Amino acid sequence: MNISTRIAEISWLNQEKGIIFSKAKKGVEINVDDARESMEALANFDHPSRRMIVDISEIKNQTAEARAYYSSKESTDYVKSMALLTGSKFSIGNIIGNFFIGLNKGDIPTKLFYNLEDAITWTESLIQEEN
Repeated sequence: MNISTRIAEISWLNQEKGIIFSKAKKGVEINVDDARESMEALANFDHPSRRMIVDISEIKNQTAEARAYYSSKESTDYVKSMALLTGSKFSIGNIIGNFFIGLNKGDIPTKLFYNLEDAITWTESLIQEEN
């Protein structure tokens, strides 16, 4: 399954484990309506324990309202954890990711990563802890 929104391409990374991968489109500026659309798209991924890995390494900006929505109860009902791929310590994605974690603490485990392999390892460790 692959779902395309204005801001991202969303697909299964590992359907059996419930891991979904979202790749933000290059240069996108994310507003609260985009955030709602992307989270609502997750309802199409049928799994009792959806986990997200989100590549935000090439986004241009994200509004404070979008960050607040992503950490809200309404949004976190869709997923059990979120790994954010930021590219590097010096990327815009890393700055936005740090704002998200620092200012908009949600109810789900959320962590920044610079590469996909580490994000997968962390996500799978959360699944193992739960089982």
